[in-house]
Amino acid sequence: MDPQARAFLDAVKLAGRPSIASVPPLEGRAMFDELIGSDVLLPMIELDGVEDAATASGVPFRVFRPAPVSAGPLPAVLYLHGGGWVLGNLETHDTLCRHLARAGNTVVVAADYRRAPEHPFPVPLEDCQSVLRHLDQHGASLGIDPQRLAVAGDSAGGNLAAALAIKSR
Repeated sequence: MDPQARAFLDAVKLAGRPSIASVPPLEGRAMFDELIGSDVLLPMIELDGVEDAATASGVPFRVFRPAPVSAGPLPAVLYLHGGGWVLGNLETHDTLCRHLARAGNTVVVAADYRRAPEHPFPVPLEDCQSVLRHLDQHGASLGIDPQRLAVAGDSAGGNLAAALAIKSR
């Protein structure tokens, strides 16, 4: 087994907590935030800039910049976190987005879309569409080349990314 996956599973086992699926959503979120937000999977790294931007039609997003804005417009990835539509947020995926930005020399924009059960489908997809539309229309002000914009995500975020790509073509 991959050493990082083993470390994660060992941390879950050591925590001795019930399954996230067996607790109410708010309790599950707290458990997920604590575990995923730690440095168990990836070490924290510094970037040239990480900022919580204004919102796109009310949807907050965070910008991870590997180089100064003055370095010219960079390609960008709109990254959509996973968490089974219920869990995950900007904090749980902050370290991952930092690594993606540095490894790809690209601006990564993470959307803080609303989650179920409070906000059932299609609200998360509509939130992600708002952020993508904002990047397309205003990306230049963020040092992004709107002609080189991609979407990606993990788990539920991967599903959102696929749906967003299909809806946007």
